[in-house]
Amino acid sequence: MANNQLAKRDHGGMITTADAFEQKIQQWHADGLHVLVPMVNFGGLAPGYGLLATACKIDPNPAKGGAEEVYQNPQFCNKSRGEVALSKIGWRKIQACAGINVDTIDLTDVSVPNYWKVKAIASRRGMNGEMQSVTFTHVWDMREGSDKLKGQGASQVGQMRAHGIRHCEARAISGAIREMVGGKQKYTQAELAKPFISVQVSLAPDMSNPEVARIAAMVAFGASAQLYPGAEQNALPSAPIVDVGLDQPNPDHPDVVDLPMEEEPEQTGELVSVTFVGTTPDSPKDAPVYVIKTGDDRRYLTADKATAATAHKAMKGNHAVAVDADSTGHIIELVDPEATT
Repeated sequence: MANNQLAKRDHGGMITTADAFEQKIQQWHADGLHVLVPMVNFGGLAPGYGLLATACKIDPNPAKGGAEEVYQNPQFCNKSRGEVALSKIGWRKIQACAGINVDTIDLTDVSVPNYWKVKAIASRRGMNGEMQSVTFTHVWDMREGSDKLKGQGASQVGQMRAHGIRHCEARAISGAIREMVGGKQKYTQAELAKPFISVQVSLAPDMSNPEVARIAAMVAFGASAQLYPGAEQNALPSAPIVDVGLDQPNPDHPDVVDLPMEEEPEQTGELVSVTFVGTTPDSPKDAPVYVIKTGDDRRYLTADKATAATAHKAMKGNHAVAVDADSTGHIIELVDPEATT
């Protein structure tokens, strides 16, 4: 089936019966979609619930100059066959499509240098309304003599060790998502021309019931404060970020220029590209707080001018950087590997 014909097919919609689900499964397989559904039929759903089908498309290009959703690892990807592996950005799309939550547990023995171990727990709501989960444990062994160090330069080894827990956690999360949905370690670019599709157990209210319809309308028109008193008081304020212009220098801090640059491919799935360097709107001129945006949709803060300058140089040079930050997003360390080689 041609791609334009496939795009016109209805792959969404609420599924509430076993017959409708079976028909959808048959349609998805006939269209050659990647069906991330562990079952082929079911007996029934809890009252008021249905299955919501969601589809997502993975960009198969590993070198398009942006935040790549795939990468080519020569250790297991055959470039001549067009084989690619999903990066953490690609797996995040799958995670959102499948309605998966992921938590991690650090099992690292701190007495063993350069060795990390992380368990990831992926969970989502099953047909019976209960949460179902799978676990995936990854080991990041950077000790001398480790197979992972073969063929790596001194600078790259230093980065792999400096951010060991982050490398380990990212791979544990990707592995848990892959286990949950039954995904593959690698795909061909031709295979990724077709979307991935999954289903989530979702509330399907009976809109013929006047009271249910009234509550649904209240939520739709923003009356959640009436339904959930105190929600606004408990909401956490979000810190605003100011973009002072695409091609103009920051008038308060001319040494930091706000230029969105093309992002470098994340070949390892760990280094990130800097897409913006600016200042927070309430920064005093004598002690500015810099905000750094990266290609993996994160925003970091730092009051260190040298760190901001490193990020800015990496952005201008289209270099991927390694960022180590605390739980509040404040940068502990930012390294541009290409600047140290």
